[in-house]
Amino acid sequence: RQIIDEQTSVMIVSDHGAGPVYAEISINKWLLEHGFLALKQGTDWRSLYRTALRKLGLTRAGIISRLGWPLVRRLKQLLPAKAEFLIPWPHAQLIEQVDWARTRAYSYGSIGQIHVNLKGREPQGIVSPGEEYEALVADIRDRFAQLVDPHTGRQVKVEIFRRKDLYTGPFAAQGPDLNLIFDDMSCITHITLDAVREHVIGPPVEYESGTHRLDGMLVLWGPSVQPGQRLELTHITDVAPTALYLMNEAIPEDMDGQVLASALRTAYLSAHPIETVPAAMPYADGADITWTPEEEAKIHQHLKDLGYLG
Repeated sequence: RQIIDEQTSVMIVSDHGAGPVYAEISINKWLLEHGFLALKQGTDWRSLYRTALRKLGLTRAGIISRLGWPLVRRLKQLLPAKAEFLIPWPHAQLIEQVDWARTRAYSYGSIGQIHVNLKGREPQGIVSPGEEYEALVADIRDRFAQLVDPHTGRQVKVEIFRRKDLYTGPFAAQGPDLNLIFDDMSCITHITLDAVREHVIGPPVEYESGTHRLDGMLVLWGPSVQPGQRLELTHITDVAPTALYLMNEAIPEDMDGQVLASALRTAYLSAHPIETVPAAMPYADGADITWTPEEEAKIHQHLKDLGYLG
């Protein structure tokens, strides 16, 4: 409070919680074993090399567990660029390994996302919309619900969500068709194809001891805030409109979430009615959005400041 005055509002926000990690689940390995995903059976020497590595158990997990990731990273830095594939990166290239003509579903995403290789949406889609799509999604969902850890014999708790139950908006159709959460997020997945792992369930490959949880944190303080309130059923989408409101800014009509009025003083709400404005840039699926060089530079710098770009 020494660096702000009494008229300043403060929001302390965490977009997620945290908790321990006990295992890693390779969704693509599971899809491969159950016939939903297929790998290329190339005859070029690189494909033969990768096949030999899998048979010998020299996969990403095996190499890192034997040498340790710091040494693997160092060796890759020393190798010529053309030889980098000799030591797998933590994130393999999905497009290089999958046989799309024989693949009905694949996983790509940080927290258990499964995408159907749908005709008309995916570049090489083979699953027809409608009955075939619904039958496939139901089949994957029902089988994954029976997932058992072979090391312990324990059935894994799997929460499965359909895309239509989670996403709305003009780009919802591009989202994953299924979202899976394993053991309350204590079992993690990674963002890329991991079909060459030895097991569907195993220890975290990169030796992570913790990861995200769904519930984050939100604390508000300031002259407009009602002290002592415990916010129930607050959603992360409520943060942005609340922050805009506290800065006396109008809220775009297409913005998700709502102002957390229950956290604010009644007198303040009465004196400062919530105002909205039309969407600044209405989007449509497939719309061609262009940016000026100045806008691109501003976005690039903002992402760099946030640590997303080097």
